[in-house]
Amino acid sequence: INVSAVLISFLAPLLNITTPLTIIQILFVNLIMDTLAALAFGGIAPLKEYMKEKPKSRTESIVSLYMMTMISILFLKTNSFRPVFRESNGDIVFMTGYFTSYIFMILINAFNIRTKHINIFNGLFKDKSFLGIIGAIFLVQIIFVFIGGNIMRTTPLTLVEWSVPVVLGLIVLICGMIFKAMTKQTK
Repeated sequence: INVSAVLISFLAPLLNITTPLTIIQILFVNLIMDTLAALAFGGIAPLKEYMKEKPKSRTESIVSLYMMTMISILFLKTNSFRPVFRESNGDIVFMTGYFTSYIFMILINAFNIRTKHINIFNGLFKDKSFLGIIGAIFLVQIIFVFIGGNIMRTTPLTLVEWSVPVVLGLIVLICGMIFKAMTKQTK
């Protein structure tokens, strides 16, 4: 999560995109999401199949090609999503849509990361703390959209505008399942 936030913040000015994530939004990603996500993943019951895996190499890249393809700079650079969002002063509606899409894609990808199985529901309901924490982060994000205002650089979205983060999150979920099927990481 942090790598993608840094890359987005680094690449954006080079691509003539102004401040895709504000400092407060990056703090939200670092403090809230990373902390709660660590708790969510830390509470997952260990699976015997992971104990059979060989240790990762020290030279193995931290950022995989898969992770790199998930970076959401295309949201900002292409005109594919802009027509869905209302015109607004300072482009706040579009940037709220971007921030919410970024958070939703990360949260929904947590379901992909949680298991190597294509079926993301495999053992999911045994991990009540995982579901509770991910649900809480979704709720906090939704609240920030409605009341974040100038501090979070957010504004309420319409139902149609909310469809973009939801659909992008589902695309990440589907891409993750396809990636697992193609790389045969499942048994």
